[in-house]
Amino acid sequence: MSVVMDRDAVKRRIDGLVRAKRRRLRGSSQWSTEVSLMDAVFTRPSSNYETLGLISGLCLDDTRKSLRRWKLNAPELRHDLVKRIDDYALSVERLICDDEVESSLYEGVRKVVFDRNKPFYTSAMVLRRMAQKTANPFLEDVKGIIPLLDWKNAESFLRTVLDIMGEERGFRPQRVAKANEDPRIAELEVRVSDLTSSLEITQQQLESLEEELKSVREEAAQDASVDFFRELNAPTWGGLLDQLYASEGRIAKLRSEGAIPQELESTATTVRMVVRFLKKSGLKEIVPVGTKLTLSLNDIDGYIYEGSQFGDGEAKDVLVQSPGWSYRGEVVSRPSVKEA
Repeated sequence: MSVVMDRDAVKRRIDGLVRAKRRRLRGSSQWSTEVSLMDAVFTRPSSNYETLGLISGLCLDDTRKSLRRWKLNAPELRHDLVKRIDDYALSVERLICDDEVESSLYEGVRKVVFDRNKPFYTSAMVLRRMAQKTANPFLEDVKGIIPLLDWKNAESFLRTVLDIMGEERGFRPQRVAKANEDPRIAELEVRVSDLTSSLEITQQQLESLEEELKSVREEAAQDASVDFFRELNAPTWGGLLDQLYASEGRIAKLRSEGAIPQELESTATTVRMVVRFLKKSGLKEIVPVGTKLTLSLNDIDGYIYEGSQFGDGEAKDVLVQSPGWSYRGEVVSRPSVKEA
């Protein structure tokens, strides 16, 4: 079922909501530094912790902890989030702006926004992405309020917008004010909605913190392991991980040629066993040595690049010189590549 909306009525109600929200905020609500990090995730989902922290103004440790808490510590998870949030943002824009939409669109968006188990940042980022991507003049006032909304205010704002659109499009019963009803009642209802949303967001954040506390010991152990492996592959120690990997390859070649002296056989076996132990412990190659890749300037964050400078929009063929290493999904060292 689809219903043609009264655009003037929608405009009046949305503008009224924006004005009411501005009065209650009084300039006190600001985006947190975590929102800056989330913006960076949407701008550069493939980037490593260092780059995302640099863009958002957070230190490396805070960047890593936030992304782990949000379960966004891998590029593929961030790419999936960007796609889903952008899809929701487009659906909300269509719901507000299109003359006619199907009820299934409204129900789909409402199900996501009113889901108590969704990540607490969902509504804020849906609004923020809609404001960043839309050019529809119908949303100018909405775009103006969004930078002032924190996680909790964004939640209540988006829920109220959906209620308005549901009523105006006939997808849900419209509230009718009773005769002689005190006008303050509507204002109080909005405040109750704000408080309800705030409590739900707080609960979601508490649950997120509880999960974080449970994993602190595991994370501490992983941090120690990652730091250890990074130290092993640091230039100070001659890139021991890369050297061990390269030595294993050279030893395998010599063995196949029958060229390993008997007195070095035990050393060769030790190298092979050390590499096998490291890999069994969770250490993985990122890209095999010798792999040919085609990279653009946007891809280079994930690699140590040797070669000429990139031109605008240029892509270069490169050859992997060292594999790079990851430990349980976290990058220990980036692959090094050389322009072919």
